Amino acid sequence: MLRNLNCYIRAVARLGGYLDRTSDAPPGGTVMWRGLSRLAVLAKGVRIAEVQPPETYG
Repeated sequence: MLRNLNCYIRAVARLGGYLDRTSDAPPGGTVMWRGLSRLAVLAKGVRIAEVQPPETYG
């Protein structure tokens, strides 16, 4: 469980500019905030880009 959470935290941090090198400290609050903001923008873009199937009648 912890390994999966760490993977997701690092993925969000990379969206915020974290380089994820072996010698780097764990991601901080600013990088996480930037990553979450970027993730929200990406999710909104996906919702906008989804194509709704046409409704069929009869």
